Amino acid sequence: MTSSLPTTDNPLAIGAHSVYFIDGRILVAIYRGDVAPDEILAVISAGRLAGVGVVATITDVGEMGSFGAETRKALVDARPLDLLEGIDADVAVYVVNADVVRRAVMTLVSTASRLFSKRHVRMQYVKTIAQAERLARAYVAAVDAGQKP
Repeated sequence: MTSSLPTTDNPLAIGAHSVYFIDGRILVAIYRGDVAPDEILAVISAGRLAGVGVVATITDVGEMGSFGAETRKALVDARPLDLLEGIDADVAVYVVNADVVRRAVMTLVSTASRLFSKRHVRMQYVKTIAQAERLARAYVAAVDAGQKP
């Protein structure tokens, strides 16, 4: 199924945002501008394209605008548990380009996901997508090797 997934060279556009997969197991979401409730729901739907639980996520929030209360409510109401329950490992989330305000927003989002999932969300802040990609690939390799990193 990974051959039909959006890629770095051919990402899925969701408004001004873009989503793609790396190796079919790592979901990358790049946010530009405000995130509307319908856009976050589209990102969740894109995550389901892989057909398996997401092992790692890279989220670039450097150009993200508002992630308001209605968008957060839409995220919580959508309860994308299928994305979190597909494997027996924590979810690694690598957040790129997050200033203090964006870190606060990401903390709210990850706290909401923790309320509905048995899997722990491990969030790490990094400076570049390349750094996040290296970490995510290593994390996926460790999970695939049966380790619980």
